[in-house]
Amino acid sequence: MPALPEPYASHLPQLFLQFDDVRPQSALVEFLLRMPGEAADEERLWRHLEPVVREIIETVHDHPFLTGWLAQFDTRFRPDLVDLVQLMLKSRPWRLGLPLWVLRQVAGAVRDLGAAGEKLVTIVQKEEVLASGDVRAVIAGHAHEPQVALLDASDDIERYYIDTGTWRNRVPATADERGFGQLKALTYVVVYGRDEDPRKEQPPGGSAKLWSFDYWSGFTQRWWG
Repeated sequence: MPALPEPYASHLPQLFLQFDDVRPQSALVEFLLRMPGEAADEERLWRHLEPVVREIIETVHDHPFLTGWLAQFDTRFRPDLVDLVQLMLKSRPWRLGLPLWVLRQVAGAVRDLGAAGEKLVTIVQKEEVLASGDVRAVIAGHAHEPQVALLDASDDIERYYIDTGTWRNRVPATADERGFGQLKALTYVVVYGRDEDPRKEQPPGGSAKLWSFDYWSGFTQRWWG
């Protein structure tokens, strides 16, 4: 296959360096076919990308992480999108070719599956350390969605899920998943021990402070004329 001409050859490597933080992930196909400032020859681009995508699918189609993730969202005894994806992975139709329109249909199914699936906060609530009451917070990262969520407040004890998101800058998509932006992201959490909190508030009722945390998250953007 002949090499891609400019500007495709220069632009595609940059897209592959950024694709992991495209949100929503269902927009990934459109992101890889994007050529800022001009209309992309999508069919021509796809002829070069298709062998790469087919090789990736062949590598991961039976990986335990993927099969386990699908099983988590599967509804037993009721046909759904997960069953369709599982059937495709078993039959391996991509070996006969992978037309662009098929991949777009799969991307739409993934979007619908994610919207209907169990939310991350609900999954965190099942952690044994939270159910036992041993901890007051679960702190995680690399979920690409920075947030602080209250998991439980029974017995006047607050338990939180704290997610710092990712160190990558965000690539947001428009509602039709055809336009993309660039946002510089920064999220951090600081956990203080009993005597480390720089703020010296007086605790209610004279009780002793056990621990505390500060959480900051935001985005910045700059436009240049």
